Amino acid sequence: DLAEMIDLSKYVEAGQAEYLAAKDAAEAVMADGDAMQAETDEAWNSLVETMNALRLKADKSVLEDLISQMEELDLSGYTEESVNVFRAAFAAANAVLTDEALSVDDQAEVNEAVTALRAAYDGLEKTQSGEPEDPGTGSGDAQDPGSNPGSGDADDTQTPDGDSGAAKAAKTGDAAPVAAAALMLTLSAGAVLLVMRKRAGE
Repeated sequence: DLAEMIDLSKYVEAGQAEYLAAKDAAEAVMADGDAMQAETDEAWNSLVETMNALRLKADKSVLEDLISQMEELDLSGYTEESVNVFRAAFAAANAVLTDEALSVDDQAEVNEAVTALRAAYDGLEKTQSGEPEDPGTGSGDAQDPGSNPGSGDADDTQTPDGDSGAAKAAKTGDAAPVAAAALMLTLSAGAVLLVMRKRAGE
């Protein structure tokens, strides 16, 4: 009756074949109305021994939940070194989770996998802000100065400080200031001569 209550899915595979063989033998003795006491005792002892040899599987519920929470984790925002540590711990944890041979006797190994995975997760380091972008990512600083012909110093008329506009005006209107200066000098000289003649007449 006790053997019928055992759910073998909760036990590791090791020892199950021996247990099932002892169970079948015990059922055969029980069904045999002519069985002797020695046979009954032997069947009893064998069944009890194989039942005691069965090992429950290690409790992996915590590990399973932890893995399910982290399997879709976006690692793009963390440093390469911390990501490598995390991936190694995650792979080791998965190996422990899928190892059907681990029994309650190996519970410490499961617990260590949980601890290592949590530590690796806590150790993930975000990348520092302000790091230079890779060339060709579209950054304005990395753009070829000659790639935009409509900006920069190539066109003097587009310069916002107005210096190039003044230079251009000087290039195109140099004759006007010179002529004006010559006219002022001529007028000044004429006025001086007029005054000198007036004084001489007096």
